[in-house]
Amino acid sequence: MTYYKYVSREGADVVDWGAITKSVSESLGQVAKDREAKREAIDEASRKTGETLANAPMGESKTINDFTIEYANNAEKYRLMQDRLLRSGQMSLKDYNLGRANLTSGTTDLFNLSKEYNAVYADKMERMNKTESSLAESWAMGNIEGYSNFSKSSAYIDPTNGRVAVGMKVKKTLPDGKKVFELSDNPNDLKSVNELRNIIDTKYDRFKVSQNLQTGVDELSETIKVLMEDGVKTREDARQNPNYLNARNTFINSFIETNPDIPMSVLVDYLGVVPDKEGEPGEAFDFTYDPDEAATSNKFILMQPNENTGRYEAKLNDDQKEMARKALQSKFDSMVDVKETAMPIEKKSDREKLRLGQVESAVDNIAKLWYGTTQEIDAASKFLKGIIPNLVGVDVQKNKVILTKTDKDGSATGDKGSRYPVEYAREDFNLFIESISGELGGNVSASEAVNIATKSLPTGRTAKGGIGTFLIPEATGLTERFGNYVETYLTNFTPLSEKQDDAISQLEGLLKPFGNFEIVGDMFGNELTIKYPTGTKAGVIDVFIDLDDTDKVQQIKNFLINNIEYFQRGVEVQEKMINEGPSKGAGKFNKQ
Repeated sequence: MTYYKYVSREGADVVDWGAITKSVSESLGQVAKDREAKREAIDEASRKTGETLANAPMGESKTINDFTIEYANNAEKYRLMQDRLLRSGQMSLKDYNLGRANLTSGTTDLFNLSKEYNAVYADKMERMNKTESSLAESWAMGNIEGYSNFSKSSAYIDPTNGRVAVGMKVKKTLPDGKKVFELSDNPNDLKSVNELRNIIDTKYDRFKVSQNLQTGVDELSETIKVLMEDGVKTREDARQNPNYLNARNTFINSFIETNPDIPMSVLVDYLGVVPDKEGEPGEAFDFTYDPDEAATSNKFILMQPNENTGRYEAKLNDDQKEMARKALQSKFDSMVDVKETAMPIEKKSDREKLRLGQVESAVDNIAKLWYGTTQEIDAASKFLKGIIPNLVGVDVQKNKVILTKTDKDGSATGDKGSRYPVEYAREDFNLFIESISGELGGNVSASEAVNIATKSLPTGRTAKGGIGTFLIPEATGLTERFGNYVETYLTNFTPLSEKQDDAISQLEGLLKPFGNFEIVGDMFGNELTIKYPTGTKAGVIDVFIDLDDTDKVQQIKNFLINNIEYFQRGVEVQEKMINEGPSKGAGKFNKQ
């Protein structure tokens, strides 16, 4: 304000107090008007907040209505407390505005939370069914559902700043025996509304291990030259080369250290369980929001908000990162091995005999079906596909190996293009080699094959190795959807139990609609066999499943896809169910 104005009167400079009085009066009047306008604005904002709370959305459910009414009542009390403290001068206008803004936005977001959840639910389910999302995404959505169980949760208002949160209630018994519900102090059980919105909106993509590593494998193929001697590779030179190791590790570290979603997905979607020091499978991975719980075991993956974005991300410890790193290194090595092993070999149709080195390599790979690890069997299967005509599937079970072939001309089954199994007992090493070596088309005698296989056996590895189903081609159409349905059912809808009786019940529920499947348990172990009568001379197709095997779901899926022609009609009858996916009314990932 300008307080002094001067006028020239009677030749002397004097203060014009009349003008000053008018200016001061006008200025003070404007200040009063501004204050009154602010008071009116505050009162209007308070009134609108009161109307919002008074008109809180009600639904059909009494439980939901009780939840809403309880929150609206608490929010109204907070609003009145703020108004009273502001008018009495006990609260600054800054703190008042901050609390009111938090309350207003929190209330709006809380009432819209259910709508936002429903809006993304269908997309999340589709991503899960297509195995595009990581298990972290379905876990997070399942965790959100706990907060929407309004009989066990409440909305809370922080009286110091007006922020709105939703927390789980826990039952507590007072000294007098009275039971009351109070807010849980578990970090897993309390989230601000904004945090819940972030969790609902966040997507976690499944890291496709083979697909993403293939780029690095291809790039190294020009750098790493593996010696070949008559078709036999010198394995020692490739992966022990320092240049190879440095290049591989740099490539893999680019995944591990740049995006926390990737090593998290490797752990939960690829490994699935915590390996012990010997590499044997242990407990399944799980998630937590509680740092104290995460510190108790490497099985817990800690999810914490990013300080800059608020997005929840995995905070892996050094051990967990190393698990993911070793898993990718092992897979990378196996892919390089597969690529190098699949060397060109003349087939029998070329009317040429296999060279000596090629015969030895072929027998060596056949022997791997006896003693090899899962990765070695996978590599051997790809090799054998190049020399055994029409081979499309290799099923290595505990006591037998089944080669599945395509009947190109109908000479084997009478039906051109159909598949048929050829079975070899996996009980005695020499007999196994003698019988299956006939697949090499006379290029080696049975006795010669046994000699070659015996010489190529690694030291101390005469015992039978891994089991599994390999070489299943990419399915299309209904077959692909059926495979996805099986995997979703056994992974997300009702995860396959490691307990034999529970697993049998789950598989019966899954397979009975598609045909006359029989699931038989092993009375001496945690194992079972899936059987299906084919109606052909082969009698019954079956697969042995070790429930302790981390790859058991994939083995079941591969077995069903590989033999789908036997129960194709059942799949077609149930096509509508397959297209819709497992029921949304049950399981861990339910829609409230």
